[in-house]
Amino acid sequence: MLILNQQTRYSIHQLMSEYKENETPRNPQNSNPEGTSNKMACLGEGAAGAKVDEIPGYPVKRLFNKPSIDDSRPMSANEDFDFDTEEKATEPANGKRQNDVPFAVKSGQKEDIQSHLDSKKISKNHTENGGTHVSGATDCKTKYVINGQEEAEQVLAVISEEEQERLEESENNELQISHGHKKEKDLLYENCMLQEEIARLRLEIDTVKSLDQQKENNYLEDIKIVKEKNDFLQNTLKLNEETFTTTIFQYSVQSEVLKAENEMLSFKLEDENQNQERLETEIESYRCRLAAAIQDCDQSQASKRDVELDFQRTRQEWFHLKEKMNFDMSNLKDKNEMLSEKLSNAENKIRSLKMKWHHTKDALREKTLVLEDVQRDLTQSQCQRKEIEQMFQNEEDKVSKYIQKQESLEERLSQIQNENLLLRQQLNEAHKKADNQEETIINIQEHFNAIVKNQAQREEQSLLLEQENNKLINKCNYINKRLYKYEKEKAERNVSIEKENILKLLERKYKAIFGFC
Repeated sequence: MLILNQQTRYSIHQLMSEYKENETPRNPQNSNPEGTSNKMACLGEGAAGAKVDEIPGYPVKRLFNKPSIDDSRPMSANEDFDFDTEEKATEPANGKRQNDVPFAVKSGQKEDIQSHLDSKKISKNHTENGGTHVSGATDCKTKYVINGQEEAEQVLAVISEEEQERLEESENNELQISHGHKKEKDLLYENCMLQEEIARLRLEIDTVKSLDQQKENNYLEDIKIVKEKNDFLQNTLKLNEETFTTTIFQYSVQSEVLKAENEMLSFKLEDENQNQERLETEIESYRCRLAAAIQDCDQSQASKRDVELDFQRTRQEWFHLKEKMNFDMSNLKDKNEMLSEKLSNAENKIRSLKMKWHHTKDALREKTLVLEDVQRDLTQSQCQRKEIEQMFQNEEDKVSKYIQKQESLEERLSQIQNENLLLRQQLNEAHKKADNQEETIINIQEHFNAIVKNQAQREEQSLLLEQENNKLINKCNYINKRLYKYEKEKAERNVSIEKENILKLLERKYKAIFGFC
C-alpha cells in the first residue's frame, strides 16, 4: 500500500510539473509589471494573509504545488469559510471511492480545492470591497481567475479519473497479491510438512535397515555357532567311534589271550592226569611186585629182610610219591579254581563289555538319529536362511525402489520449489500478468493434488513395510525358539558325553584292575 501511495503521489507530482511547464509561457501577466502590481494590490485588499500572493502573476498556481504531509489545514485565512461548499467541491475529486483514497492524495486534493475556493472568495471579497480599485486591474483579475478556475477544474477532473483508475487497479493487484501470498504460504507450509514427513520416513527406513542388519548379523552368528556345535559333535562322535573300536579290539585280544591261557591250563591238566595215571600204573606194578615179593618171601626167607627193606623203601617212596601227588593235585585244583574264577570273571567282563558295547551301539544309533535330525534342522535352517536372504534382498529391492521414489519425490519437491520461485516472480509481476495467474494457480492445485496422492501412496507403502517387518519379527521369534531347542539338545548331548567319559574312566579302572590281576 505504501509503495502504491508513493507511486500515485509521484505520478500526480509529475503530471502537475508537466502541466506547469506547459502553462507557464501562456501567462500574459509575466510581461506586464504594472498589471502584476495592480493584481497584488487587489489581492492584498481582498484576501489578507492568503498564500496566493507568494506566486506573482498567477493566482491559481497554488493548485499545482505538491502539498506536504503537515500542510492539510485550509489555505485561506478567512474563518467564515463555508464547509458545505467545501464538501460539494470535494465530491467530484473523490468519487465513489472516497474512503479508499490514500491520505496524501486526499490532503493534496483538499488543499487544491481549498485554494480554488479561496480564489473564489478573494474574487467575491474584491467585488464586495470594490470602490477603491475598480479600474482595469479588477477586470484582469476576474478574467484571469475565471480562466484559472476552468483550467484547474479540468486538470482536477482528469487527475481524479486517472487516480480512481489507478487506485482500482492497485486494489485489484493488492487483492490478487494477498491471495497469491496466502496460497504461497499454504504451499510453503505444505512443503514443510511434506519435508518433515520425508525426513520421518527416511528415519524409519534407516531404523528398519539397521534392525534388518542387526537381525542378519545375529542370524549369521547363530548359524556359525550351530555349525561349530555340529563340527564339535561330529568330532566327538568320530573320537567315540575310534575309542570304541580300540576298546573292542583290546577286549578281543584279551579274550584271545585268556582262551590261550585256558588251553594251556587244559593241556597242563591233561599232562597231570597222564602223570597220575602213570603213577597209578606204577602203584599197580608195585603192588604186583609186592605180591611177587610176598611169594618170594615164602620161597626165600633169606631174602625176606632184603625184600622187607626193599618193601619199606618202596613203601616210603610210594608214600612220598603219594604225598607229592596229593600236593600236586591240591596245587592243580587250586590253580584250576583260580583259573575257573579268572575265566568266570573274564566271561563276566566280556558279557558286561558286550552289554556296554550294545548300549554304546544303541547310544550311537540314538546320537546318529539326533545328528540326522540336527542335520535336517540345519538344512531347514539353511533353507530358511536362504528364504530370509531372498526376503531381505526383496526388501532391499523394495527399499531401493522406495528410495528411488523418494528421490523422484525430492526432485518433484525441488521442481515445486522452483515453481514456487517462479510463482513468486509471477506474483511480483502480478500487476502486469493477471490473466496468467489463474493458469499458474490451476497448475499449483494440480501439483498439490499430485503431492497428496504421493503422500497417500507413501502411507500405503509404510503400512506394507510395517507388515513385512512384523513377518520378519515372527520369523526371528521362530528361529530363536529353534535355537533354544538346539541349546537344550546340546546340553543333553553334553550330559551324555560326560556319562560316556565316566564310563570310559570306569573301563580304564577295570582294565587296570584286570591287568594287575
